[in-house]
Amino acid sequence: MQAGLALAAGRTTARALVDGSLATIARLNAETNAFITVAADRARARADELDRVRAAMLAGLRRQSTS
Repeated sequence: MQAGLALAAGRTTARALVDGSLATIARLNAETNAFITVAADRARARADELDRVRAAMLAGLRRQSTS
């Protein structure tokens, strides 16, 4: 929940959240075997895409508020 709030408030990005999650997986997965496959490149690409969309939406809102 805190991650979602931080994302909504602009204090973090989807990419940062994904990178943090991937780091946790890398650190713990040998012990836990929780993941068979980790699609890190796909996760990072999707996070980057979401960050671009969010930035474009915010830019549009800023333009509207100054009109």
